[in-house]
Amino acid sequence: MCETEIVDGLDAPSHVKTHIRSHSGIQSNVPYWRIVSNDQEKQRDEPFKSWIPVTLRYPVLGLFLAVSVFLIVILEILFKISSQPGNSGGLAFAPDTGSFSATATFSYLYLPTILAVFFSMLWSWVDLDTKRLEPWFQLSNDTGAAAENSVLLQYPFDFLPFIPFQAFRKKHWAVFLAGTVMLLVFWIITPLQSAIFTTTTVMRSASVSMVTTASLIALNAQSSSLTSNFLYKAYGISWLGEQPPPFTTSNFALLPFEPQFKSSWSTSSEIWSTTADVYSTSLTCNSADVSITPSGYTFSNGNGCSVSEILLAPIRGDTEHMLNYIGYYDNPNLDWSLQNPNCTTEHANNFLAVYASNSSQSDKPWLYNNLTALFCQTTYLIQEADVKVNASDGTLGTSDLSNQNDTRRQVGDSFNITHFEFLLATGIAAEDQSRNYPDTVTLEQYPRLVNYSLTWPVSNMVGFAVALNNAPISDFADPDVLHQAFESAHKLLFASAFNTLIVHSDEISGSDRPGVRQNSLGAIIIVRSISIIVESALALIAVMTGSLWYYVSRRKSNLIRDPASIADVLCTMQSGGSPYEIQDDRSLAPSLDVEPLPCSTFYLRLYNGERVQVPKIFKVEQGGTLSNPPSPASKAFLETSQAHKPVRPKELTMYFGMAFIATIVLAAAFTIFLQVWTVHGNGIPLPSKSAVVLSIIENYLPTAFATLLEPVWVILNRIICLLQPFDELRRGNAKPETTLEAKYSSLPPSFVVWRAIRSHHFLLGAVCIVAASTNVLAVSLSGLINEKPTVTKMTMAGSQSLLPEFSASYIWASYATNNDYSSYFDHLYATMSNLTEHTKLPPWIDRENSYMPFKYTAPPSFTNSGIPLLLQDVQGATTGFRSDLTCYELSENQSSNHTFVFEPFQNATSSNINLQTSHVLPDGDRINCAAYNATGLDDPTGPSALELMITMVPIYNDMDSKTSDFCSRLFIAGWVRAQFNTEQLSGAIETNHTFIACTPQISAAKFNVSIDSDSRILSSQQTSNYSTNEAQYFTNSSSEGNFTNNMMDLLVPPSARNARWHNDNAAIVIAELQTLYRQLFAILIGLNTDHIFAKAPQDIPISVVATFTESRLFISPPMFKITIILLALHLIVAILYYTYRPKRFLPRMPTSISAIMGYFVASRAAEDFSGNFREKGSMTYAYGRYLGTDGKTHVGIEQQRFVVPLESRNPGVKRRRCAIPWRKEEEKEPKSWI
Repeated sequence: MCETEIVDGLDAPSHVKTHIRSHSGIQSNVPYWRIVSNDQEKQRDEPFKSWIPVTLRYPVLGLFLAVSVFLIVILEILFKISSQPGNSGGLAFAPDTGSFSATATFSYLYLPTILAVFFSMLWSWVDLDTKRLEPWFQLSNDTGAAAENSVLLQYPFDFLPFIPFQAFRKKHWAVFLAGTVMLLVFWIITPLQSAIFTTTTVMRSASVSMVTTASLIALNAQSSSLTSNFLYKAYGISWLGEQPPPFTTSNFALLPFEPQFKSSWSTSSEIWSTTADVYSTSLTCNSADVSITPSGYTFSNGNGCSVSEILLAPIRGDTEHMLNYIGYYDNPNLDWSLQNPNCTTEHANNFLAVYASNSSQSDKPWLYNNLTALFCQTTYLIQEADVKVNASDGTLGTSDLSNQNDTRRQVGDSFNITHFEFLLATGIAAEDQSRNYPDTVTLEQYPRLVNYSLTWPVSNMVGFAVALNNAPISDFADPDVLHQAFESAHKLLFASAFNTLIVHSDEISGSDRPGVRQNSLGAIIIVRSISIIVESALALIAVMTGSLWYYVSRRKSNLIRDPASIADVLCTMQSGGSPYEIQDDRSLAPSLDVEPLPCSTFYLRLYNGERVQVPKIFKVEQGGTLSNPPSPASKAFLETSQAHKPVRPKELTMYFGMAFIATIVLAAAFTIFLQVWTVHGNGIPLPSKSAVVLSIIENYLPTAFATLLEPVWVILNRIICLLQPFDELRRGNAKPETTLEAKYSSLPPSFVVWRAIRSHHFLLGAVCIVAASTNVLAVSLSGLINEKPTVTKMTMAGSQSLLPEFSASYIWASYATNNDYSSYFDHLYATMSNLTEHTKLPPWIDRENSYMPFKYTAPPSFTNSGIPLLLQDVQGATTGFRSDLTCYELSENQSSNHTFVFEPFQNATSSNINLQTSHVLPDGDRINCAAYNATGLDDPTGPSALELMITMVPIYNDMDSKTSDFCSRLFIAGWVRAQFNTEQLSGAIETNHTFIACTPQISAAKFNVSIDSDSRILSSQQTSNYSTNEAQYFTNSSSEGNFTNNMMDLLVPPSARNARWHNDNAAIVIAELQTLYRQLFAILIGLNTDHIFAKAPQDIPISVVATFTESRLFISPPMFKITIILLALHLIVAILYYTYRPKRFLPRMPTSISAIMGYFVASRAAEDFSGNFREKGSMTYAYGRYLGTDGKTHVGIEQQRFVVPLESRNPGVKRRRCAIPWRKEEEKEPKSWI
């Protein structure tokens, strides 16, 4: 309803002659002040104040401008924060990219989309008001506006992308600005904001103070603390892939340090950087002066050190090279040394390195025609250098030693150089102390050197030099190569020995020094290229918003209220009891076959009614005369005499509806397809490695689909908002509150919901909800596709060149043909390194089995689209071998099935033991076995203990095959405690003892194994039962008995003659013994696979499966559910929309001012909204056929009592029972007929 209001008049256009006849027939000019009387009291009207919607005023537009600028500032601040050196591009941090808190995940993944959605929702209100009020602003211009630029405009119902172009052509700058901003928000801001932030791994840094937390053992205690154990450490590093100790590399060592203060964001990948004292060694080598005498070589360094009568090792058998290291210190176990009267202790830091090949060997075995000999002097250094250390395990990373500075401090002040060099030369400590067994024997590396064709004997330093040198052995003839090889060995051994002497302390030693803490963290980062685009769009939005604000604030508006409903438009077009008439020029005729006069100009001016001044539309004739305001009674609104075909917007056609529904169905189907692909295909392969392309696929395209879907629902919503009142009027007896006064078209869909529900327009409410839900859909689609690493598999070709058959009866014997003195301990070294330092086991070995190796083609490193592939493992079928012990306790009761006799003896100089066992076999035969008598053992005193593990032989040289086979497979483990009395030096000793007898059994089974790129076993799965069939796995040239006998000699420690009495306590249970034996067997077989198994005539093809870690796309389960639910809702509402869409009964769409007024031609309903007071609910209205005030029949909106309802279709036309949409009917149907 129109509200009664008294306002001031406005001037008519100055170029128009104004002749307006008032009701009293007196001419009056405007503007003027009109005084009215109310209850005999006179009052003066307030001056006229134009109406502008709140959305186009400075508080709202200023807020949008401020928010745009604020978002730009926030993005720039976030970028500056991420660019700080301590953040390394990150904004929020976590141990990895999958460990962010829920708050951080929400903030970077969903919050930007939510903000963009709210921005879009609110701006859509500004955009709608700008478009629907543009005709009224045009009419308020001083110069007026043509019909096509005013009363015929229908911007709110045009398709969103085309509106800015139309407005630009018409120079409707407000619509152009608002529409362009809407496009920027829809298709740049909303889709791209979800791609502004992403996750990656960064290195975060912070400056801290570093302090030293350890020191070396006191110098006078180092000779007892530094044993040959560091040689085993160096052996593991050089041969077994063992990692250097903390704060140690193969080239240097340093004292441990750490930040002075702990950090709350430490991770396992944390790196500490600082300047530290680096302890290292270097060699200065010069060619030796060599002379030959009948008694051997004489070598001199030219500085007062010479050694003579050196007979070098001859090259024997099929070996090709002689390489040796002659240290300074002498020992009975050594073949050569420099220590002699001609080389005093001042040259103790010298050694001699020699190399010769078999081609240079002369007729004398020890003499070579071409010999490379170097005298090298060792220098020990303390230097300052920049180092980086992994905080979790002390592993030294990249260190800058190029700018190292000499501290001029002496290593000898804190490190016992003499004792260290003695160990290098001799291999064992000078002082004989009770230690672990490895400390009492010399490290044996010759089995490792056999494959290098080196002659025996060699010293330990040769083994380290060869292991650390990648060049062929023949290159050692080059003095530089020989120098470099032994220098590398010296550096490794010094670093290992230095680390052995480090003791940690809670007290800080030394002053603090500057350092840097670095962490490899998962971080949320800004994608700068995307943020620049978004910031540019926001800047453009801010400029356009400011321009819109400035432009609207300077525009003239003659509106006094919001023309938000049909009634409001009528109030603007009507004034109660208007006596004015206009000519029948059809200038406002909205019929399809009547065009407005092109030279007609329309104005919105104040019209003086009987009681009020209200805005009215005036038309200027072509001659420049201002006509009276048109009224619906004018013929200008009459339809032509012909009937018109009812129209329906193309958006309401079944073709458009089917296409729209199909789009929703396809979107849902595609989303489900992606989910199924993700589940069954283990993710979706990345189509590109470009971060921008991936960001577009993961974030932009899904969000863009939602933003494309939204304009469609908005236009469908506006159409139904427009047609809902007419549809209800068509049904008749409609109240004005839900029809003519309904303000649906003036609000965005989100704000129409409650009005529609209150008016029981439930379909409209559902459409509004769905239109609003597209914003939620944008949020869900922005997080629908995520990138994360996953495991993929690929089948590749493989082959095996060895058969699962033992072809040799001996393991080490095949190596020892050219020497009788070298022992084989490689399997023991590997096991010790694995158990003590957690070093990886050798290839094709786990703790229980040794597996037949296979080869495979080189796996790819990248996918077809260039995505990196990280090899995790390779899986294949092979045969695994193991050996299990069957152990039982021996009894002293000679009537038992398994008995023993143990008799220790003592004399003045040594102690002896006698060990015999007796066993009853399953067939009833008894077999007796014995150990060799051990003599010359250390003479124990007082309470002592003995750990014994020894192989057995037939007693009394019984060579019966059954006895020999059984005893050779038997070994005894014993634990003895005894009290030795120094006063009683002869006779038997009373003991407390336990003995266990064990026999091994070799078996084999089929396995599926998983190996890494170095062929180390990651896991295994047994696929068949173990077989103990000897004939199946031993060829005619080998036997299980001989093989087991040799294996037992290698698996158990040296014979009892090397055992020692000591005071340790030990309790090894059978299960632990069996476990350790099984591991030792597997390692022993694995280290010698190539020469103990038969070779296949040709490679046996097999199929292997490679497993890779690959980054792929995955569908988020929560976002998938939300997306499918929303798309299902869209589909249901779309079907309901096109099923129950308004009937096709209107001859024209009421999308413009002229179209709306065309439905009130000669209608009495127009008089109800002319400004007179009307009681609410006193009148109802309908759309149909009525007899107008001009005495003619019309179709339009009229008071209910005057309306004859219309059928939507001509009843005179017979209809098909099943209409086919694409077939035309004989008569153009339907029609609004009279």
